[in-house]
Amino acid sequence: KKQETKMSWKAWTDKMLAQKMAGHMILAANGAVCTSGGTLKAAKAAEVAALIKGFGGTSLSTGIILAGAKYFFQAATDDTIRGRKGSDGVIAVKSPGAKYIVVVTYNKNVTAEAASAAAGRQADALGG
Repeated sequence: KKQETKMSWKAWTDKMLAQKMAGHMILAANGAVCTSGGTLKAAKAAEVAALIKGFGGTSLSTGIILAGAKYFFQAATDDTIRGRKGSDGVIAVKSPGAKYIVVVTYNKNVTAEAASAAAGRQADALGG
């Protein structure tokens, strides 16, 4: 049986920022912000709502806006959204069971692959 580790919401954000993510946010499936930090600290409710609607579709084809920064929409599946702005990017990943959504922004100091892997690991750790 997998041992569960209980962490405060702030600890989840601190862990991602320590991995050199520019910003981090954990959302409940209904869009409520559980924790946020870095560049995503100032994300607005309307921006979060638009992001959540983008899973599995193309409703983000005009771009992803978070904390006032606009990212070029790259792709969306039922579980993942990706965007890019020059050497910066954004990745949103649903947890198994889709109870939570992990959102990270990254800059030139982190590859898209590393950011995606970190967000995916955290989403998996949060479970459903």
